[in-house]
Amino acid sequence: MMRKILEKEDQTMNFAGFMQDLDLNPKTVWEHSKKLIDAKFLRKISRGTFQCSECEQSAFLTLSLVLSKILDALEEI
Repeated sequence: MMRKILEKEDQTMNFAGFMQDLDLNPKTVWEHSKKLIDAKFLRKISRGTFQCSECEQSAFLTLSLVLSKILDALEEI
């Protein structure tokens, strides 16, 4: 979900867009968007529309890089 929203020029995406682009059911989109909102990666800007801010984008990209490095290290073990 985060990658899809970061691909958008205005870094916004609506609920239906997540369902269609990611082939997810409404319950899955709702559960994951709630988790991303709780973690401050996404914010709801209007009914059914989500946005990622610059600060949140930076945090997500940093977290992705760290997790990638951890996975690489685990594969070497």
